[in-house]
Order: sequence, then C-alpha cells, then structure tokens
Amino acid sequence: MNTRGERTTDVRWVTLTPGDAARATRVGEDRRRRAIELGRRCQYGERSTEQRHASDVAGAIGELVYARYSGQPWDEEFRTTTGHTDFGDLEVRHAALHDYALIVRPTDPDGIRVALVTGMGPSYALRGWIRVVDARREEWLKDCAVARRPRVWFVPQSALTPFPEKTTAPFDVGGTVKFVKDLPRRPGQP
Repeated sequence: MNTRGERTTDVRWVTLTPGDAARATRVGEDRRRRAIELGRRCQYGERSTEQRHASDVAGAIGELVYARYSGQPWDEEFRTTTGHTDFGDLEVRHAALHDYALIVRPTDPDGIRVALVTGMGPSYALRGWIRVVDARREEWLKDCAVARRPRVWFVPQSALTPFPEKTTAPFDVGGTVKFVKDLPRRPGQP
C-alpha cells in the first residue's frame, strides 16, 4: 500500500530543542517498557523490538510537537485504558516523511479528531486534522502494509483541516513555534 500522496502547503512548523527530543525519547522508551511489563501485544503491526521502540518514540514526539504548538500541557503517562486521547478530543499521529497520509484505524472512536505531524526533527510539520467519522470514506480504506492487520483509512493530507495560525502560545512551554512564512526553506524541505 502506498501511503504517500499530495502534501499540504498550509502547515505549522514546530522546532523541538535537543532537550525536547531527549524528553520525548525518554517518554517513548518508558511507555515501551511499561507495555512490556504489562504483557501488551503490539498494536500496529511492528514486528521487531526496534520497530516497537521507534513507534513509541515517534508517538511521543508527535504529542510533544502538538503540545508545543498549542501551549497545552503534555500528558507523558502511559495509558492503561483504551479510548483515551492525547489532548481533549484530539489524537496525534506521527509520520516520518512529509508526504505520508494520516492513518485512521477501525478502533478509533467516531467522536474524536486525529491530527498528523510529519518530520524527523528538529523541525516538524503540523499538517492538519480530521474527524474520525469524516475520515471513514470508502475510497481511503486500504489494506495495511502488514499482513493480518485490519484495513485502515489512509487520509490524504489535502483532506485535513489546517491548524490555525498563531503568533504566540497561550503560555510558555519551551520549544519554538515557527510558521511556514517564518521558516527558511532548506533544499528538499516541503
């Protein structure tokens, strides 16, 4: 399954500090360790310990990026119950490459929104969000790349609602929020 497609151009850039990156890595590692202690099975088809570790760290990074953008506190805790979202009604997903689609899973509740963060750091792009109920379109439902996994919706970035422009966060939480118009372009950067 090709998870790549058209990139959005109306994005918000967030640059994490080295301290932020270390914090998110620690949180991801702690979450993986806790999942192992509880005997939790892999949820998204990761096959190796390294893939599971990378998935947990990437998830933590995506959450911290959104926290820096929104000015909301970041809940670093490992979730022991299902149905808990990252920020109010918003679940944050991370993809390493800037042209990846947002993945919506069959287990995602209809009443939440799912957001996409892309990038490998130190700068990350907030691509936008969509309500789960709106993401469940037949044309986006595809087989997962991992055998024996349920089909998922690959939502193109062009279908996402962009995050609003902000000039300042509600309160200082560290890190730096940058916007497309303010960020100099590097070769190969979207």
